[in-house]
Amino acid sequence: MKKIFSLISLLAAVIVFTACSSDNNYTTSDNYILEVVQAETTFGPEASTGQIVVNSDQSVVAFSSEDWCTVSVQGNTVNVSVTDYAEIASRNALVTITSGTRTVDVPVHQNGALFATKAPSVISTDYSAQKLEYEVKTNMTVDLTTSDDWIKAEIVGDNLVITLSENTTGAKRTGTVNYSYGVTSGEIQITQIDFSVDILGDYELLYSKSATSAQWAYIPVTFKYNSIDFTIGGVDFSIPVKFTNGTNPPYEVTIADEQYVGLYDPYYCYLAFDSYGYKLLTRYPQYFFSYCGTSTSSITLAEETYDDGTVIFGGAVEGMMELGGEALDEGDINTWYLLAMSAQEYTQENFLGPLLTMYYPQFEKVPADAAASRRSAPLKVRNKFLKK
Repeated sequence: MKKIFSLISLLAAVIVFTACSSDNNYTTSDNYILEVVQAETTFGPEASTGQIVVNSDQSVVAFSSEDWCTVSVQGNTVNVSVTDYAEIASRNALVTITSGTRTVDVPVHQNGALFATKAPSVISTDYSAQKLEYEVKTNMTVDLTTSDDWIKAEIVGDNLVITLSENTTGAKRTGTVNYSYGVTSGEIQITQIDFSVDILGDYELLYSKSATSAQWAYIPVTFKYNSIDFTIGGVDFSIPVKFTNGTNPPYEVTIADEQYVGLYDPYYCYLAFDSYGYKLLTRYPQYFFSYCGTSTSSITLAEETYDDGTVIFGGAVEGMMELGGEALDEGDINTWYLLAMSAQEYTQENFLGPLLTMYYPQFEKVPADAAASRRSAPLKVRNKFLKK
């Protein structure tokens, strides 16, 4: 009997031990299975979807730390979706996956939008047909459109290719290449321009006779390659200028201050600039002749084209004057003088007075069909010092 009881006791102990071991395997979280098998969680800036595949012996739950990153669960697969992103800096989220009492965090990264090209924002070419190529880098789909059929644009490999047909209109024309990616858009302005046709030629130097009223007058002038020429009282004058083929606008003209422009016998004439607000010539002549006579004093007038096709050169002055060591604001330089000198040397001692004062001057291109009589009207200048 004792042997039978001992066997029963031993069997019971084995059963109890086995039952306890089985129960421990089921309730201890360390024995749950939850591991990431595959993760596609790095995205470009466009809206897209990836997957996180896990190995788990329990049901899976997932949630995202950011609103722009959403998740859904299908069995052991977590679908991750991100929205369009147009910012340059990248962004990050965290997807938390739970199975039983086990949890794992999977980072999600979305790259910022990239569209970089060496193409300038404004392109100026001549009338000939052109094929322009500019390096481009992008990590998303870029939509390209053009404003006119003489402009074609496409991205070929790592290049933005812009094709322009020949300009046979005989006049300057401007169009755009428009691009968009995500929620961002922009444009490249393109101008086909012929300097000899569109810039050189006849203009009117428009100005006001008074700084406080609209008494407008004009001088017929001609833009040449290196000068602006005009005639007053049968005497020819020439203002030395420099034309610059820029990017925006396509052309600028720079006129240096205190330029000798011609002999109105017996007077030597100079073009000089002033500010109506400061009136340096009359109030502070010592500053006018001392501080305004540097070699860098100049004005730069930018070309503008209005909707009706009118072309003008006007705009703010750059780096022109100082008053007591303080530079005047660009917008203050609004007065031009044709000054009379007793000798061909620009000094206060030789100064006699202004032959002509022009407020708010600008150059307006004369249309080719303008009446010749408009350009033949005589101009009256101050003749206080003129003997003839």
